[in-house]
Amino acid sequence: MARINIVSYKQDLMKFIAWSDSIEELIDSRHFVDSKGNPIFHYPEDLINHNIFPFFLIPDVQTDADCYVLFAVDVVGINRSNSTYANYRVTVRCLCHKARMMVEGKNATRIDLLGDKIKELLDGQQMLGMSEFELRSNQEYILNENYQYRDLIFTCQDQRHPACQKR
Repeated sequence: MARINIVSYKQDLMKFIAWSDSIEELIDSRHFVDSKGNPIFHYPEDLINHNIFPFFLIPDVQTDADCYVLFAVDVVGINRSNSTYANYRVTVRCLCHKARMMVEGKNATRIDLLGDKIKELLDGQQMLGMSEFELRSNQEYILNENYQYRDLIFTCQDQRHPACQKR
């Protein structure tokens, strides 16, 4: 049977996204400072569980206008003929408060630019023991009066099962 390890995929995907310079720049972690003006974030992975979450919920009540990258990993089918492949859907949500939507010096929204970078990072990539990520959908939505988001949906197959490994 296909080995399904969503926790591992989510952890790997969070690190991969966090370590992308362009994602960190678009999330604009530079505006996160302590009371003395010192940066809160020193390493890209500091954004994990602050602005990059492996689920679609922002845990705390939001008082700051922030930007987030959220995602879900779903198993949408298992090949029953040999039970060695699991088909996955990876949804990446770029969510931004209206006060931070426009990017200074660019004539574009933050969610559009983040969406472009996520597409560039993932589309056609073979990583995490998966087949190539294939972009299936890229749509913009309004969450509420303060937040808008862009969902990018990718599909891929698990190739980490022993029967799929090259010998």
